[in-house]
Parts: sequence; C-alpha cells; structure tokens
Amino acid sequence: MEAMAKALSRLGRTTTEALLDPTGQAAQKFQQLGIQAESLRGMGLEEVFLAVSQNISELSSEAEQGAAAFNIFGRAGEEV
Repeated sequence: MEAMAKALSRLGRTTTEALLDPTGQAAQKFQQLGIQAESLRGMGLEEVFLAVSQNISELSSEAEQGAAAFNIFGRAGEEV
C-alpha cells in the first residue's frame, strides 16, 4: 500500500510538471508513452494513472514496461 501511495504522489508531481512545462522533461516522459501533456489537463489523478498504466502495458517488453514505470512513478513504480 505504501508503494502505491508513493507512486501516486510521484505521478501527481510528474503530471503537474508536465502541465506547467509541456516541452520539459516530465512532458517527454508522457510523450514516450504516447500521451500528450495537454491531454492530462482536467483529468483526475486516477484517470491519469489508468491512462499511463494502459499505455505501459502496451509496451512490447517487460524491460520497456519497467523502465517506463520507473520514469513516471519513480522507484515505487517497480512495485506497482
């Protein structure tokens, strides 16, 4: 449960950063998953989590999935 709370906290920060700077590093993390930063505007954290999780699950290898989860959720992403 603690890992999920940390992952959601990190996701919230990454989302906010992406919205504040749509060309910055956080926005690029979402773009790597096929998600444009502007599309996150107005979404709740749960919706963002579901979109990110769906896109991560569509990556072709477990290595890519793990790397993407780490990029978005931080170390807690490895446990979620």
